[in-house]
Amino acid sequence: MSRSLVFLLFLVSLAAGNPASSTPSGPQADLITDLPGLSFKLDFKQYSGYLDATEGRKLHYWFVESERSPSEDPLVLWMNGGPGCSSLAGLLTEQGPFRVNRSNPQQLLLNDYRWNQVANVIFLEAPAGVGFSYIENGEDYTTDDDQVAKDNHKALLSFFEKFPQFKSNPFFVTGESYGGIYVPTLSQRILRNSPDINLQGFAIGNGYVDREKLGNSLILFGYFHGVFGRTIWTNLIKSCCNFANASQSQMLLVDPMSKPQGCQFVENPNKACKTAVNAALANIRSNDINIYNLYSKCDFPEEMVERMNTVHDRLIYANVSFGKSREHHAKKLLFNIFGNDEQLANSIKDSPPCIDDSYVGKYLNQRSVRAALHIPPHVQNWDICSADVESTYTIKYKTMKPQILELLKAGKRGLIYNGDVDMACNFLGDEWFVDDLGLPLVSDYKEWHLNSQVAGYVKHFDNLVYATVKGSGHMVPEDKPEAALALIVGFLE
Repeated sequence: MSRSLVFLLFLVSLAAGNPASSTPSGPQADLITDLPGLSFKLDFKQYSGYLDATEGRKLHYWFVESERSPSEDPLVLWMNGGPGCSSLAGLLTEQGPFRVNRSNPQQLLLNDYRWNQVANVIFLEAPAGVGFSYIENGEDYTTDDDQVAKDNHKALLSFFEKFPQFKSNPFFVTGESYGGIYVPTLSQRILRNSPDINLQGFAIGNGYVDREKLGNSLILFGYFHGVFGRTIWTNLIKSCCNFANASQSQMLLVDPMSKPQGCQFVENPNKACKTAVNAALANIRSNDINIYNLYSKCDFPEEMVERMNTVHDRLIYANVSFGKSREHHAKKLLFNIFGNDEQLANSIKDSPPCIDDSYVGKYLNQRSVRAALHIPPHVQNWDICSADVESTYTIKYKTMKPQILELLKAGKRGLIYNGDVDMACNFLGDEWFVDDLGLPLVSDYKEWHLNSQVAGYVKHFDNLVYATVKGSGHMVPEDKPEAALALIVGFLE
């Protein structure tokens, strides 16, 4: 850990008071007493068990208390996206206290940039069917955005029944990717229905917050990052934009930082536009490109490549998840954005996943680990993403603008941040979204620094901060953990 961040955490610790202060114990039945793979002593308590949602849905949670002052530190809820991917990926590959050792999946390593140095953190696996979450007496995992918000809210109330001592702590709802839907919808429900919860704000990383803006900006992102060339770009501008009298040179000088006037790349009825968009997406979804991080390599196990070669086209376009990888879910979002039509399916061949999370499953599916986490024997094996949930999930919202404006107008604080080389939920679309909220600008786009280096760029609005993280992909706490910790420390404190 760098000296500057250590010093920052030291100052925060002083401001919080006595680091040794503690909370009354949580439910003893959920207390993790002996976690396999640990070779070091922990300075915090952790719990794993189930929270009651609606209609027999049981949502698995893993709660880690703050190392500093659990009774006084903020309480943070974290949700990964998908829809249909597990928040234990966040715990074990991103900002949780541990990382699974890739070369030895039976071993846990301490994460130097764990968020529970400054906060109590709940990792919630939702919806039911994801990870270790399940439905009693049934396997119908059909759900939608509103049902998930309702279930998450009820599960949160169940959490406070188990841990009433945390109800007065400052509470923040956070998440990434499709968490861009989960976070605002849950926060809005808390705001309207649970005034006794001390909701202070929300944070979204590389969020799916506006379908159209993400789609339109992705085309610009792709061209100006060299993913496709001038021929495709010219066809896009000619067929998708209202530039009837513009010369080719004028069309090529479209400002990449704002949507071209008269251009519509998402669901444009023009067949020529659709063909041009599909050609651009075919490059973006190339077999050799990591959609989560343009400049990172593809990292996947050989057995998955062999399996993919045997069922290459049969499953993906029937809306059935293949490989259950986060990479697959990222690419599936493109169908949700641009429309899952036959032309798009025929122009794009799905690739093997570029993200190898198999080592996390190898750790969690050990019988000893399941026992330590209090997972009943009848619960399914853990997988990073659920095909059952994804294939039956209904996306109801195209934008989170009304929800986020309601939260901000109620005085809740927001942080929206993006790794700037992600193509699944690119920074430009989220920046357009923030700009379109119409909030008073407090401080315009400028650098922010870490270790005397530019860590990204930031601008401040009333109650809302937008920030980028330089060189990071979709999972900022995994790619740039020190920067992610610095952002969350600054936001919480």
